[in-house]
Amino acid sequence: MKKTVIILLLVIMASSIGCTNNSIKSKNINTYDEIRDYPYSFCDLSTGNFTVQKGNNGYYFSINNFLYFADEDNMIAIPLCNKNNCLHDKETDYSKLSQCNAYLLDNLINTDFYFLNNKLYILKDESYYEGNKLVVINSIYEAQSNGTELKKIFSVNKQILRWIIHRGIIYYATDSDGKVEGFDLSDKNTKVYFDLDAVELYMPQLSNFFAYANNIYYCVSGFKNEKQFNDMLNGENISPFEYIYVYTASGESNYILNSDISEDGIVYQGFKDNCMVYTDADYDKKIKYLYFLDQNGKRTKLDFKFENIYDLYYSDDVFTYIKTGKTIDDLEKNIFKIYDKNEKLLAAVDFPDGFANEFFIGDDRYIFYLEDKETGVKLHYIDKDNLLKGKAEINTIYSS
Repeated sequence: MKKTVIILLLVIMASSIGCTNNSIKSKNINTYDEIRDYPYSFCDLSTGNFTVQKGNNGYYFSINNFLYFADEDNMIAIPLCNKNNCLHDKETDYSKLSQCNAYLLDNLINTDFYFLNNKLYILKDESYYEGNKLVVINSIYEAQSNGTELKKIFSVNKQILRWIIHRGIIYYATDSDGKVEGFDLSDKNTKVYFDLDAVELYMPQLSNFFAYANNIYYCVSGFKNEKQFNDMLNGENISPFEYIYVYTASGESNYILNSDISEDGIVYQGFKDNCMVYTDADYDKKIKYLYFLDQNGKRTKLDFKFENIYDLYYSDDVFTYIKTGKTIDDLEKNIFKIYDKNEKLLAAVDFPDGFANEFFIGDDRYIFYLEDKETGVKLHYIDKDNLLKGKAEINTIYSS
């Protein structure tokens, strides 16, 4: 059971951010810049996906291979395409789908787009066959906020498995090696920002990376030595250790957060008060702690009491969202209790069940929740102003 829990925590973590200026890259500041920084609050912690992002007085979201926009006041979803006579997502001829400007190819992993610095950045798979040989090409395009003036920024002859944009740099990991490269949008140069070969672990694997302020966080699992790996193969109850390697945005090693401080794993929970929030747990003793990690690597253990050992913690500047779970099976349920800053319970929300469903903290106006089932996909939202009144009405912005 303990080994299963640790593996689950790895999956959860693998799923799984101001000041402004007029240049494409923010200054070397350790506070969040919502115009140019990685939009951590729209990342689902269990999958790392970005279904929704804020921008241009509204919200962009990608569902069923189409990119939509909704004005923040009316919240009506419109495909991001200005072509006359285009059927957009109502097109039934598959060969014509790519003619719609809102269409995103269906074989991409993690996220298709970002909206930062008043521009859209879109990942496209342009691979093709030469005879029986597949020629792999993945490209990043830049467009205006309305989706027009699409232009290619750069291409790689690899499949991009994970990419983020942060402070004017596109960081990406591919299927070819353990490196994270970065393309600088200012000087158009590419360099390596993180390399698993430099990690002193046996069989290291990069599961995720994300950014906040002046740091990039690389989540790595691996064994301390070959003996531990072989002992695991021989049936001993040993799981990979989890590490978060923290580098500066420009690529310098900063510090390492590792699972030695928590035998049962480090579960990344987002950011709050300029600190990374994470939990650890001892599932034998039924104890779970909440920690803040500041930008310099200093850890603070908080006096926070979890009601259940499998609870998950989310937070923004106003609310705390606790996904409740008394047992490991409850993780498929999506019951959230919402508290104010004084830990007063404001509302309890029972979102539709499903392990593939996704929760997004959102911005200061809306929470978002993606319901993904065989019967169709729905994107829901809750007005945060109503939460302060104890109301948690679930509205639907999209349904297929």
